[in-house]
Amino acid sequence: MIQSANPTPPLVIVGAGDHGTVVADTAQVAGRQVLGHLDDDPSIPNLLAPDDPRLADAQFIVAIGDNATRLAILKRLRAEGRTFTNVIHPSAVISPGATLGESVYVGPLAVVNTHATLGDAVIINSGAVVEHHCTVGPAVHLAPKAALAGRVTVHERTLVGVGAKILPGVTLGQHCIVGAGAVAVTDIPDHTTAIGIPARPC
Repeated sequence: MIQSANPTPPLVIVGAGDHGTVVADTAQVAGRQVLGHLDDDPSIPNLLAPDDPRLADAQFIVAIGDNATRLAILKRLRAEGRTFTNVIHPSAVISPGATLGESVYVGPLAVVNTHATLGDAVIINSGAVVEHHCTVGPAVHLAPKAALAGRVTVHERTLVGVGAKILPGVTLGQHCIVGAGAVAVTDIPDHTTAIGIPARPC
């Protein structure tokens, strides 16, 4: 059998917690070779050693649920010269007109529409929707079935909860939380938790 001259490098998943296991499962469904996990919890079995020589030729994705931690680790690994990749479930729909950063995860049945931009270390969870002309900043997490309507802006490290909806043109500040099932009809300031319909600071 003739092998490809440029086979896809193996994948290293940084994080072995809940989100790390989800990313590993999605990567395998997508046909990626998972080399293993890196994690700072020594009680987790079968972790890769940080000095494993195979890491030099691998691609990385940071799979840690906490937004701030995920972004910080991405920056540290980038400074070390690591190469990143995205993990996208085969059932997800990504428009060819969308732009994705590095270390992005897109889960099953998620949609990223045309002219949407996702920053580095973004999580688009199962069934979430990012509509046209949205801008999603670094380390944002859209929980399952969250939906951004057209031309929404979400700044870095913000969490949009399960089933929450952000109406057209709304801006979410950095490090915000929009609660599960909430509907944001107006802008949400930085460092604000908003819940309810319509979403209001709490």
